[in-house]
Amino acid sequence: MRRAAEVGVFAALALGVLAFGGTEPLYFSLVQIVLLGLCILLVLRADSTLTESKPPWPLPAALAALLLLQSAALSIAPHTTRGHLLLFLSYLAGFYLAAVICQESPARRRLVLALLALGAFEAVYGLVQYLTGWQKIFGYTKVFNLQEATGTYINRNHFAGLLEMLLPFALVLAFYQFGKLRDLNTARLNSLGAFAGHPETQKGILWLLLAVVLFVALVFSRSRMGLLATLFSLAVMMAVAAASGRQRRLGIGLALAFLTAGILLALWIGPAPVLERFETLGNEQALGAEPRWVIWQDTLRLINQRPWLGSGLGTFPIAYPSVQAAYLTQFVNHAHNDYLELFSELGLPGGVLLLAGLFYLLARTLRFWTAARDRLSRALALGCVGSLSALLLHALTDFNLYIPANALTFAVIAGLAWAVIPPQAGAEATR
Repeated sequence: MRRAAEVGVFAALALGVLAFGGTEPLYFSLVQIVLLGLCILLVLRADSTLTESKPPWPLPAALAALLLLQSAALSIAPHTTRGHLLLFLSYLAGFYLAAVICQESPARRRLVLALLALGAFEAVYGLVQYLTGWQKIFGYTKVFNLQEATGTYINRNHFAGLLEMLLPFALVLAFYQFGKLRDLNTARLNSLGAFAGHPETQKGILWLLLAVVLFVALVFSRSRMGLLATLFSLAVMMAVAAASGRQRRLGIGLALAFLTAGILLALWIGPAPVLERFETLGNEQALGAEPRWVIWQDTLRLINQRPWLGSGLGTFPIAYPSVQAAYLTQFVNHAHNDYLELFSELGLPGGVLLLAGLFYLLARTLRFWTAARDRLSRALALGCVGSLSALLLHALTDFNLYIPANALTFAVIAGLAWAVIPPQAGAEATR
């Protein structure tokens, strides 16, 4: 059953990402059926792996109860909230399935390899779009973001959101492979040829090159916050590795090699369009566009209208016109700040509950990553820290958590983080 769940999660992630980032309801409904069906089968079979993983349930159950209450009586658009309740349950299913299937190290490795294979495809696809001007998503001709790399996504920021979650895993796998060389007989690696020809070195270089490709594709998405979130996650990972004292020099050297190679490749392709995007930062009004903070001010007023129970998950586009003072001639479907949008829809208690769970998981992984079972698990835990922190920072200025494929990827990585550091390991580390 565990292997079937593994295949199901891989298929769901691939279908969600490749079908316009999961924004096409018909295709993502298949993803939901797969994930929810697998969870139901695990529960009905009373599979021992479900209890061994010890996934948390009180907080998700409280959130699900709140959403049920909203969809029944409290939401301003109950039908919309019911649809988003199903999405929430699908993400929750992805989290639990990842926590179950990643109890063993080989399964964790397979999951990360599947994520990186998906990221490599998206990065190469996006670079082909950017370098050749072939702005299509399979048979669909793009209408927006025609000068950027977007992969199979419509929006460049959501393409960047996916890559920023996956890039840390390529880096930590390179760190893991080069770290294994320290356990080998150094006398056998005393020449450059012997070092370069060693399988562990070649694997490490492969992962480093993949990280560079992901980074360059992200750069040419021209997503400003995507690039800043990636650099922030890299800084967090370096700080965590340095604080632990484990292979500090290797980590710093690897980060410098990655940044140098990524910057040189970006310079070779031509950074002018990317620099132009950063030059417009703070000048939206001069360019005839209103800044995002105006929408945030409106959203604060929306939160003030229903501070305790919210308007209902997924109802922001319906509720926003009542306070709209920005983009008066346009339809605003998101607040471009996941935190404010969640508070407006779930209310302050519901929003705090959800965000507290996310930040608790991040803090738990950050605190106990050295207590992971083996070196590979420690590396993957560090990758989870970088991945989750990148998207949580990006959420300040965009709505990646409302893009189904990115929300599902985030949930699966959260499940991996939970499995890599089980509760008993955290308890032992505390003692």
